Amino acid sequence: MSSVFERLAGTVASNERPRVIDVDDTESDEVLDALAAETRRGLLRSTFDRPGTASALAERVDTSVQNAHYHLKTLEEAGLVEPAGVSYSEKGNEMTVYAPACDPLVFVGDAERRRPVREAVLDAVGGVGLVSLGGLAVAWGLETLDGGGVERAVAVGSAGVGDGAVGSPVGIDVAAVFVVGCVVVAIVVAVLSRC
Repeated sequence: MSSVFERLAGTVASNERPRVIDVDDTESDEVLDALAAETRRGLLRSTFDRPGTASALAERVDTSVQNAHYHLKTLEEAGLVEPAGVSYSEKGNEMTVYAPACDPLVFVGDAERRRPVREAVLDAVGGVGLVSLGGLAVAWGLETLDGGGVERAVAVGSAGVGDGAVGSPVGIDVAAVFVVGCVVVAIVVAVLSRC
């Protein structure tokens, strides 16, 4: 039986660095030029879905591996994708795994708005991260307290006591405790952000 952290390990974003680009800046020209080609946009979207090698990404967007390499190089030069690791083919060849270089990517109208937008994005990403962390802590606490029964209760659902549903042996409504824990964390984040 996997723990809460092991079950969620595959779904947590590995890279949450926001990139705010001023449309009037020369940096935006390079990024917009890189995104002009439909294949590049498809490759970038695919890396957000799941990082992958050039061959895996090429298959997802229905293009050749050579074409994918060409477009990935352009995206990398524009700072939109980056090497995130290495994978090995069946023949033992080393292949680069590509992932988004930033998440989210935000375009702003002028330099005056760049700093406030970046700070707002950082606050939002930080708040979501804290709420997620609080939710994980609550789930971990319930799993520890319950000895694994929480996973069974969540898998079966909350059908009710009298109809044979498997529930938490300690009588805890998992969903309610999780929601309350997330609300408490959100309130703490809101209070701390005003200080």
